[in-house]
Amino acid sequence: MEVTRIVIIVLLLNSLSFCMDIDMDVAISLVISFMKDHSLTRGALFTCWKNEDQMRLVKNISEHSILLQLSGIETDINTLVVNYSHIGIIVDLQCEAALQFLLQASKKWMFKDLHFWLFMTNSNEDMKSWENETIKYLEPVNLKLDNQVIIACKGNQSNQVLLHDVYSMGDMPIVIVSPRLWSPSEKFPKSPPRTDLKNIVLKAPVAVVDDPWEHFSDLRYRHFNTMSKLSNVLVHYLAEMLNFRLELIITDAWGFPTNESNMYTGVAGYLQRGEAEIGATTLIMKSARLDVVTFAAEAFPFLGNMMFLRPSLSEVSNIYTLPFTRSVWLVIVALTVVLTLVLVLSQRMEKMEDHSNKETIEWGEIVMNTMAIVCQQGTQTPPDNFSSRMLFLYLLLLSVFLVASYSAIIVALLQSSSTAINTIEELLDSNFEVSMRNITYSLNYVNETSEPTMRKLYYERLFTQPFDKAFTSHEIGIANVRKGMHAFQGDADAYKVMSDTMEEHEKCRYKEIVLFPTNVLAYPVRKQSQYKEVIARKARWLREIGFMKREYARWYDPKPKCSDNSQAFVSVRLQDFYPALLMFLYGVILSLVFFFLEFLCYFFQNKLRFKFRRQNLNIPTKDAKRKGFKWVN
Repeated sequence: MEVTRIVIIVLLLNSLSFCMDIDMDVAISLVISFMKDHSLTRGALFTCWKNEDQMRLVKNISEHSILLQLSGIETDINTLVVNYSHIGIIVDLQCEAALQFLLQASKKWMFKDLHFWLFMTNSNEDMKSWENETIKYLEPVNLKLDNQVIIACKGNQSNQVLLHDVYSMGDMPIVIVSPRLWSPSEKFPKSPPRTDLKNIVLKAPVAVVDDPWEHFSDLRYRHFNTMSKLSNVLVHYLAEMLNFRLELIITDAWGFPTNESNMYTGVAGYLQRGEAEIGATTLIMKSARLDVVTFAAEAFPFLGNMMFLRPSLSEVSNIYTLPFTRSVWLVIVALTVVLTLVLVLSQRMEKMEDHSNKETIEWGEIVMNTMAIVCQQGTQTPPDNFSSRMLFLYLLLLSVFLVASYSAIIVALLQSSSTAINTIEELLDSNFEVSMRNITYSLNYVNETSEPTMRKLYYERLFTQPFDKAFTSHEIGIANVRKGMHAFQGDADAYKVMSDTMEEHEKCRYKEIVLFPTNVLAYPVRKQSQYKEVIARKARWLREIGFMKREYARWYDPKPKCSDNSQAFVSVRLQDFYPALLMFLYGVILSLVFFFLEFLCYFFQNKLRFKFRRQNLNIPTKDAKRKGFKWVN
């Protein structure tokens, strides 16, 4: 739904001779031009004019699809309070309550960006005298830098109007800007930019963490507390462009609630208490901070990702099942079974045709021969007939292709890294160790989030470790990452450590996972700050022309890039062929079980044979032992 834009047009008349100073037709044209230029469709009129003059104004404005409401000067000021729309007032200063009306509007913060004002007054031959009188009259009214107030007075010619912007900054007196000329049928001139803050001094807190203030502007130490240093540089550029000076307040924190209260520490705390006007350190845009500070504009991205090296395939899966897909494995098993059956049938037919005393090959021996051929181990009982030899030949060819393909793929898999970990959930389900950089934001984030995955990360992975292992520095964290199977949460400062310590093949395995949902840093200003808009415009301009990007590249090392994807020589580890050792262990255990079963079977079989012979010969047990009867197979 479109928001109805309402304008407050304030006509400040110093005498009843307004209509004599400026022709009513000129005044109506001025109001229409003003409203059209600001895309306004509704206004309110508060004057002591004659009824016929008011109705004439309303009639002419309505012809341009502009709604103008008539109200008395004693109207309740609360009816003009808005949050999402523009609203306006037309005030006749000849009314006794005019000044009181403006003072009430000032207390309600109505001279802000939601209220558009057009002040009209009679002219004076002495412009300097007129300015002094106007300044004195408006001095009690809180007209800050971000107001939308324009004063209109009669020019030298009958249909000429002079337009003045009026505002004040801090404790400085009201400033009346040089006039702009307007005549009927002309476009309403734009207000000049208010980009000169007259060398005013603004207090600005700056967070100094992990590095002394003496290194704050030294690029040799840019990898320490880089976010604050870059922010400080950008804010100083804003000060230079807007012509204001900074009085820096050094603090050791960005800003977090103290003792579960609504009072903040650090940069946010100074702005919340009104002890500073703008933060010289950018802050992360979080909903919890919107109640204590206002964010003027975005600065640069915030990086707080999980950094790790992609693990090798052997660390996250069994590489000995990966060379072939499931369908290929099924085809191999099916072919082996079919060839085994055909081989048995062929040799049985050979036995029937030969009628020789040659022993029949058992099923177990056939299966062992087939497995030996598939594994390229050969056989001790080659077939004699042509058909069986053809089957053996095809089995040998099958084994050659299988073993060659399998071996080549295994070699490639031993040098490959896994792409299975792409989310925080997958990281937590893996065998990775986890740590974070020891900064206030990382420690306090668990108190600000209700997301189950993040709370699981803290309570099951971080808080179960010793503090110095769970929360550490960039140097220690990146060193652990290089060892493998370790994920470290750090910011862009870590790129400097990576570029100095990581090998090329490690950079090719490097990967990040976004951890924190908020990834934007912004310029914080005091609530209701009059400098918000001018700072926001210049900050956006720095981004649009690429200036911020250039400074970001100066202060932050780039993310490690893989320039040479060749793998360094890596010895095969025990973990790489652990599945093969595990299979061998299973085989040993299974063979011992069968050995024990065979031994029991052999023992009881011979015992039964001995008992059967003794019963057939009717020999007592003692006599059988004395005569030398032994167990036989």
